[in-house]
Amino acid sequence: MIAKVIVDVKHENVDNAFDYKIPEEFCDIIRVGSRVFVEFGLRKVLGYVIEIVHQTEYSGTLKPILEILDFDQNLNEEQVKIAEYIYSTTNAFYSSCLEIMLPSFLRGDYRKYLLVHDFKKLDPELALVIGQRKKVAIGPELIKLWSKVKIALKEGSLEVDYGYQTYGKKRYTKFYVLAKDYYSLDITSLSLVRKEIINYIHLKEKATLEEIVSNVGCSQYLVNDLVKKSYLKIVEEKVIDEIEKKDIPKRNTNYNFAQQELINKYQSLDKKPFLLYTNDEHFQMNFLIDAMIDVINQNKQVLLLAPTIVYANEVSLIIRNKLPQIRLATLTSNIKPSEYYEQYLNIIAGNIDVVVATKVGVFTPLTKLGLVILLDEANQNYINEQNPRFSCRDIVLFRAKYHQAKVILTSLPPSINSYYQVYLSKYYLLRYIVNRPSEVHIINMKEEILNHGTNILSKSLIDAIKETLSQKRQVLLLLNRIAHSTLIRCENCQEVEKCPNCKISLSYYQRNNVYRCNYCNYSIPATGICSSCKSRSLILHGFGLEQIQSLIHQNFPNAKVLMVDAEKINQDFSEVLINIEEGNVDIILGTHIMIDSFKNSQIELVGIIDPDRMLHYDHFRAKELVFMEIYKCINRKNTKVYIQTYHPQDNVFSYAINNSFEAFYEDEIKKRQLLLYEPFIEINRLLICGEFKAMYHFANYFKKVFSKIVKGTKDVLGPVYLPKYSGVQLIIKHEDYDNVIRVVRSVSEKFKDQQLNIIFEQYPNSFS
Repeated sequence: MIAKVIVDVKHENVDNAFDYKIPEEFCDIIRVGSRVFVEFGLRKVLGYVIEIVHQTEYSGTLKPILEILDFDQNLNEEQVKIAEYIYSTTNAFYSSCLEIMLPSFLRGDYRKYLLVHDFKKLDPELALVIGQRKKVAIGPELIKLWSKVKIALKEGSLEVDYGYQTYGKKRYTKFYVLAKDYYSLDITSLSLVRKEIINYIHLKEKATLEEIVSNVGCSQYLVNDLVKKSYLKIVEEKVIDEIEKKDIPKRNTNYNFAQQELINKYQSLDKKPFLLYTNDEHFQMNFLIDAMIDVINQNKQVLLLAPTIVYANEVSLIIRNKLPQIRLATLTSNIKPSEYYEQYLNIIAGNIDVVVATKVGVFTPLTKLGLVILLDEANQNYINEQNPRFSCRDIVLFRAKYHQAKVILTSLPPSINSYYQVYLSKYYLLRYIVNRPSEVHIINMKEEILNHGTNILSKSLIDAIKETLSQKRQVLLLLNRIAHSTLIRCENCQEVEKCPNCKISLSYYQRNNVYRCNYCNYSIPATGICSSCKSRSLILHGFGLEQIQSLIHQNFPNAKVLMVDAEKINQDFSEVLINIEEGNVDIILGTHIMIDSFKNSQIELVGIIDPDRMLHYDHFRAKELVFMEIYKCINRKNTKVYIQTYHPQDNVFSYAINNSFEAFYEDEIKKRQLLLYEPFIEINRLLICGEFKAMYHFANYFKKVFSKIVKGTKDVLGPVYLPKYSGVQLIIKHEDYDNVIRVVRSVSEKFKDQQLNIIFEQYPNSFS
């Protein structure tokens, strides 16, 4: 038997499969997806088995596989196919595509031991080899007896050791109970919601997180914060090894006529993805849950992807509340490795009906996949910006085709590309829009400057903030810039402070008192002295959230203000959500990613500040992004929206405030067709970094090869030097993706000795 192995060596010369002989003692263990150690040159390296054949075309003597790492199937055949698909559609290394199929706790996990639980139940021959040891290294003797080892593993008398974890059936349920010293603590100062949580647990004695959240109406972050403050504690109780599958009865959901029509359409059709376009969150969730029930009762599984951790956790709790009998796993990047591992084992064992996950769970090995749901399908978080660069949407569609599963894509509103697929008859449209009157104010900032002398916060917005705060409600102000000021200019010599690396203007960050480059993160102390003429005549221009925070403190000195930037999100976003939910914050300042984060908040006023910057963003989707931001805000229940702009006449604002997605789509699609943008043509980006002459040589050679091989409408813009990357950029417009990726690979192969870093982006978020 011959194994075709991809070796874990990141180099163009070895980015293909090599044949290795499978030793006789490994024949019953090795399968497609197994990780092995092989001799490669003079080294012992990790490899992935992607195919097993009976003959080889290699004329020399084959080397044998040295060791096997996986004694069960950590990579299944579908995951190997997904890796092959990503490899064929990107310029990533094959081994990188295989590596990302595994969760992080398995990637560096070279387990080598068996743990003995019940020596008396072991086969005599196996017991003789193990002796009286409780932990045994897996070596040649045990591998020869692997058929007997598998029986012992199944019975539970043995289990495989993972180093920091154990591969076994240890399943526990977490319960929240009152802490022992709870009665000595003062609860009078706690918020009303916290008191309700404590009273609920006091009555029940113990409760799961799902029970608390659904009955009290709080978030999981608030419950866990009470644990941190010693009011509650978590106890774990062991549950049965096998998670019993229960039949889920159909719910008596009261749908109106229009909603029932959509459900009938969904149930009667298949073969193509469904685009669910609705602003009624209640209907959307009921629709999705009923679709899940249909799939689960057919003994199939559901994969539901959410763009953020907050969204994934919220949806997971809703599902648990509405379907308590469901077997559900939630996979996000912020859960503990042990918890991820435990849920992953249940998934592999087939003990899970529904997996709710962020991007990290898109490759979860579900063998009976019947339905895939992609929430907020237009969200940019679904694009993986690290190598290998892929889109979760592409993976979802690939997996659905592999399993013949249904696909539901939800969005408010849909992306232009997705809506166009409806017109091409590639998607089914499920549209249900509720007429929801909204109070929207467009503020002309040119008039504000003339009448009130302000260019940051308009008088109308300040008055609206006063009124909202007087009603004890919350305010959310959105701006996609953090820095206090975006340009530092010397009044004496007129020079602008620039980054020495990127040659762009530095921004002033008040909190750290530094001048910083927003491209490469270069920073220097903010001395106030001009670097050119050494005078103290520096003037600050532009504004960001830091300057707005200062203005808010001036106008509302008693207001509790919270600025949510990337640092706060990365450190402990749960604390942010707790403060907002409990009403400990009056005014929230953040970027546009905050729109979807506060479902349970008391936010009544949303101020969109300077959408013009996004409107003139260096991307053909700029107007679409502005439309989506406004559209989401005005479709929040009981929310007033104030939009400050210097271009109130731009039709993107009138389309958004009138909930006219179809009109916006028609206008935008005509422009894209005229200018040859997506969805009429594909636009990719190629970044080439390295020695100056070699970069331009590569770029110009690529253009020549591209013009000869790629078919149909095509164009390559560039090369243009980008200081941000210290490299050159090519923008590739075409209708022939297969040949484009072939050209990228072949030209990269030709220049492999030039030490260039080639980055190919199928879905670029920016062109600067």
